[in-house]
Amino acid sequence: LPHRPAPGPTAALAADAARHRAEGHLERAAAALERALGLDPADPTLWQRLAEVRLDQGRPREAEQLALRSVPLTAGDAAARRHGWLLVARSRTRLGDQAGAREAEEKARVGGP
Repeated sequence: LPHRPAPGPTAALAADAARHRAEGHLERAAAALERALGLDPADPTLWQRLAEVRLDQGRPREAEQLALRSVPLTAGDAAARRHGWLLVARSRTRLGDQAGAREAEEKARVGGP
């Protein structure tokens, strides 16, 4: 079954992070997501949102690692798994790893592990 995010503080922190990111306050967004992950480290969406913030910050290596960390947590949620692999592909593209990006895109397409 897909992971169900914990209600309450985790959802509030994720909402704060989205607001901070939209306002361009990327460090605040990252801090809110890191706090949310401290409460619910099994939520792949939180890892992926943090990966997106790291991409926004120009930190593709860290984004790749965060996205890869999300993938095993997506069991039963094909959309989340696909999004995780697409984030890996974007990160690898920014790192100049075209072969690695193509591999991640293929995993996104077929739903690979």
